[in-house]
Amino acid sequence: MAKISILSGKGGTGKTFVATNLVRVLPNVTYIDCDIEEPNGRIFLNPIITDINDVYTKVPLIDDNRCERCGICSKACRFGALINLGREILILDHLCHSCEACYEMCPMNAITMANRKIGEISIGVSRGIDFIEGRLNPGKPSGVPVIKQINILIKSIDIAIVDSPPGTSCSVVNTIEDSDLCILVTEPTPFGLHDLKLAVELVKEMDIPMAVIINKSGSDNQIIYNYCMKNDIKVLMEIPYDKKIAELYSRGTLIAEVDLTYEKMFVDLAEKILELIENEAAGNSEW
Repeated sequence: MAKISILSGKGGTGKTFVATNLVRVLPNVTYIDCDIEEPNGRIFLNPIITDINDVYTKVPLIDDNRCERCGICSKACRFGALINLGREILILDHLCHSCEACYEMCPMNAITMANRKIGEISIGVSRGIDFIEGRLNPGKPSGVPVIKQINILIKSIDIAIVDSPPGTSCSVVNTIEDSDLCILVTEPTPFGLHDLKLAVELVKEMDIPMAVIINKSGSDNQIIYNYCMKNDIKVLMEIPYDKKIAELYSRGTLIAEVDLTYEKMFVDLAEKILELIENEAAGNSEW
């Protein structure tokens, strides 16, 4: 099994562009969209969905016949999801993180934990590419339970290309966990470098091998190369600032499918990635 996670310091940097074109040129891979708050990989892959599984977490339910409104449960909740109004305990579902502290602390055994649907996982296939997508319902406080269920599915997959959420949140941490390689997509600007540094620190902290792709490359690439050289990080590919890419992307078309030059770029990228993972597994790491 090989898990390759594509991430970036912020949204809109190009990680979905890289992930979807990469799966198009790699054989026997599974594309996994863990950008659960805004998954859009299916726009480019057009999968046929064969299965949808709901994802649930637990929320407290209070038995008014047992509850004495002592307020111990609301004091135990560090997320402010329970409020003691005196005549009742008000539960704010959207703030609940399912930690069950209220359930554990209630002296009257008045609280039970009930299932609450927070999202779903879609499974399908797109022209020979297996497809998995996590989706978090709007307004839910955390998508980590969705990602944890996806991680269980990944364990039985040969090669997983994982489209991570943007940033460095808990969702990102859970998405890239146990990755064999993280590919960080960045842009050659001071803002891009700032976000890249945050992502690099996270991946370093998790002790995962990493490499960089420069998107919208241009005359300012040296700002990224200097940083990567200083931190011993490989730059695997430069994607030029090309109007054709933007036009095809806006129409939901994979450029690796319609342009031989870009197809070769992503084939070369796929070969580099597989070589790096093989070297790492053989103990010949060059990170």
